[in-house]
Amino acid sequence: MSAMSAMSTTMQILSLPQIWIWVFLHFISLTVAPDVATSLNTSSASTSLLDAFRAHYAQFEAVVTQVHMEPTDPFLLQLLGEDLNQFAQLSHENATIFKPEEAQILQSSLQMMILDIRALYEQRIEA
Repeated sequence: MSAMSAMSTTMQILSLPQIWIWVFLHFISLTVAPDVATSLNTSSASTSLLDAFRAHYAQFEAVVTQVHMEPTDPFLLQLLGEDLNQFAQLSHENATIFKPEEAQILQSSLQMMILDIRALYEQRIEA
């Protein structure tokens, strides 16, 4: 099965809010890593990288809130958990761009989101 065929099949089973979440998760996974790789050279790049981390965190926060309010497919919750783990790892690797307090709050908040998504995933699997 080709990647396009798998994506088409996945898209057919998902509702509109689930499609939005799925697309958003893939957007994040495609945009965070390249930003990190290319933005470490200058002070202004560090500021834009910091802004990118903050914006992506806000987007994750919105998605986590949304999946609590709407029934969400466990597959999408699994993807969200994986993306949160990847984002937490990237933010840990780039902790020097944050103020120490902000880095600590970011990491603890991401860990709470990851645990929350895991619990929600387990709940949806059992339902």
